[in-house]
Amino acid sequence: MADRACGSLYTSLCCLAKNGISVMQPSCQVLPGGAVAQNPVYLEPPTAKTFFTYKFFSDVSELTKPVTCIAIPVCASLTTSDIIVRESIDGWGDFTPVPFSLSPVDPVFGDAPTGYQYLKVEIDGRYGKGVSVFYRLEIAGEIPLTLQPVMVKTGNVSGLVFDCPDCFPVPGCAKDGKLHLTQDCFTVISKNRAIILHELLIQNTGSAALSSVRFRETIGLPPGLTAGAVISPTPPCLFAVSGAEGQISVEGELGQLNPGQLAPITFSLPIEGISAPGEYVLNCTGEVRNDTSAATVVSNPSIGAVSLSADNCSRIDSLNLGVFSLKISSAGDSPASVAAFFDQINLPFGVTVQFTDFDGCTATFAKNLSPVPLNTNVTGPMTINLACSSVKVPARGTAQKNITFVVLSTAIFGSLTITNTLREVSLAEPSRQVFLGAGPLPLAAYINITAGASSHRP
Repeated sequence: MADRACGSLYTSLCCLAKNGISVMQPSCQVLPGGAVAQNPVYLEPPTAKTFFTYKFFSDVSELTKPVTCIAIPVCASLTTSDIIVRESIDGWGDFTPVPFSLSPVDPVFGDAPTGYQYLKVEIDGRYGKGVSVFYRLEIAGEIPLTLQPVMVKTGNVSGLVFDCPDCFPVPGCAKDGKLHLTQDCFTVISKNRAIILHELLIQNTGSAALSSVRFRETIGLPPGLTAGAVISPTPPCLFAVSGAEGQISVEGELGQLNPGQLAPITFSLPIEGISAPGEYVLNCTGEVRNDTSAATVVSNPSIGAVSLSADNCSRIDSLNLGVFSLKISSAGDSPASVAAFFDQINLPFGVTVQFTDFDGCTATFAKNLSPVPLNTNVTGPMTINLACSSVKVPARGTAQKNITFVVLSTAIFGSLTITNTLREVSLAEPSRQVFLGAGPLPLAAYINITAGASSHRP
């Protein structure tokens, strides 16, 4: 018997009566099983349920219309499976379950307050006027109270809103911690060595503290890569663990995160060995969790490893046109790359040539590094430096540079040799890919020039 069990004691009316209807908050409430809680909002530890009790009273005046519906704002995230509504008429007998609905809007009361929905109980003629009726809300979990007005419909009259200071305690949204994780996992190549940098940020974006937070990052290495030891894990509670072949994890206990608190995590993983050219993709999965919340993020940094091969060829075309062909090719599964090379052409004593095309490369005299002009006589002995700084080499393809010149004359009888030597091949963008080499260098090509004299009698 709800009313008598609490001794008929109530707090003051939250609002004055309207149209013969009063809404009250009892000073105590009867719980399932008959126990009495000295609070209209009560968390029962054994069941982990929160109870809210309200009392509605209508007088017997001729002008009073019977209550047809009550509406109590509750947290918008609550569902019907979270709530049981029980009713006790005139404080006699047990509380019995009654049907209810949840809706963010009502045709009479309008939109529910932001963050709330209406819990509505239709009376459907279960009682008339001149009665007091208790409603007890039983909600799963620890539900905080907030203050919102309570609404009542009577007859065909528009809804009555009971809104007074400090009233009414209604079910708010439970305070929960929520883990959020962002990750930036990327490759840095320095001094032809790849390092995978991990920068993660964990935050508790919820409204409650989270305890026993644990972090774990799992790094999956593709075949062909060999990793070194993890460098500079921060915070220092992190430690590295070697798992299955090709798998490394970095993990640790972070302890408690308060609402809004940030926990930055950084570490580096050097790649010590690359067995063959190719494009290698790593799988980096970050996970942070505790008993009530979790977050996961995945990144896939990549490492391009390039191996090149070189060829240096020569030929003499008609009209004394000489050609040195320099070829740079991708080896194996090398991705597309931008190469650079350094080459030298040595003109022997007495030979005069005119260069007609450097094919986009830069040519300078070795003795003073001044530019070599086209279509201008150049006489040996002379060494020409040739630098190409942006040679685009396609995957499984070849790039070619043709250096052309015309042999004009030679002051020496006999055979002379113009030598072209490819000395260095490198990557033009060394911070983008790891370079595995370009085969044996230097690599030379030759053009032989033969001069002679003859006489005869006419």
